[in-house]
Amino acid sequence: MVYLPLFVKRWLSYFKEVPVEYVRSEWHPVLVVKLSQGKFILDGERVNYAFEGLDAFFRLAFQKTGIPHENTKTALILGFGVGNVATILKEKDPSISITGVDADPVMKDLAEKYFGLKKLGGTEVITDDVVHYIRSTNLTFDLIVVDVFLEEKIPEPLQQRGVLRKLEKLLNAGGVLFFNTLGDTPELRDESGKIFETAYLVWKGSEQVQVINNQPIIYKKSGR
Repeated sequence: MVYLPLFVKRWLSYFKEVPVEYVRSEWHPVLVVKLSQGKFILDGERVNYAFEGLDAFFRLAFQKTGIPHENTKTALILGFGVGNVATILKEKDPSISITGVDADPVMKDLAEKYFGLKKLGGTEVITDDVVHYIRSTNLTFDLIVVDVFLEEKIPEPLQQRGVLRKLEKLLNAGGVLFFNTLGDTPELRDESGKIFETAYLVWKGSEQVQVINNQPIIYKKSGR
């Protein structure tokens, strides 16, 4: 393999995507850091994990749903990845205090190496299984974003009614919970609909919206 300096790869990326690093982990059999149009992105075996279609989705979804709202001082990101959501929130309000949780320590390493995590002040990233964190923490937040996938699948434990109830307890009065689900295929739309049916029983008044090919569930807690 011919070695190319990073600045050369960045220049080439304006013509085609350029692989930078291949990584394996316990949670992800394939992770590929690439340069595209001069920017780092992260792909899994079948899906984009960072800063491409995912970035466009969250920017549009947050615009449509008013996230973060004016009273958002603290945010919890479950499925932190390499920091898409944190970056977008910090662009809107640098003062937001962010706690991120991700089970895969490789994600945190890549976030620090390629995606500017160290520059996101007021951001703490915890390596932990998200369901374990939900069940064990007593902290509460003004915004909770759930974006947990293994490739295109949402882990079954995260869909359980008891876990969804605890999530609501972690949300401050007047806060917003954003639970991302996919809708690219009939199978994924069916799964998304079933998750919403369960969530609606717990989060009364929640709604499911269509944003590009995703179908996030939005719950706004009364109060404040």
